Amino acid sequence: MMRLFAKTTAAQLSSLRTLENVRFVSQTPRLLEKSDASKPTTPPAESQSPTPTADAPQPAAEGSQPWQQKKSLHTVNNFDKRVLVSSGKYKTIDEVPERVAQETLDRARDRFRVKMCIYMMIICVLICIVQIFRGKNAAERGESVVNTNLEWHRQYNEGVTTKKENK
Repeated sequence: MMRLFAKTTAAQLSSLRTLENVRFVSQTPRLLEKSDASKPTTPPAESQSPTPTADAPQPAAEGSQPWQQKKSLHTVNNFDKRVLVSSGKYKTIDEVPERVAQETLDRARDRFRVKMCIYMMIICVLICIVQIFRGKNAAERGESVVNTNLEWHRQYNEGVTTKKENK
């Protein structure tokens, strides 16, 4: 898709000037700004050595692309060290360096978050099972929510009437 877009863009711009050494579509708007549509462009003669002009794309500076940039380091605290150890990146807390790449820390945090969610789901299921057994035992004893509610209302109403009588 990108190649098709690049070819069609190059074909449309060929009437303005010749596009030489254009490799990426992202360079095309920069080239259009620098070019002058009113001046006819002529390719350099074969005997002359090509000289860089304002129209030629400039080589990208080293580290200008995201994949070429230096990785940012993050100073880890005690919790981050424990997260890195629990995710399996390091074996002990003592092995964790003071500064770790941000991507490594993010990956460790993601794994830690997933582990915690799984543990919480397991604990929730266990609590549900315990409550099911407690409810069954209460039903065998004859306890119910309706009976408990009626008893509470009876005690509350007796307390209100005794307060009115004391006044």
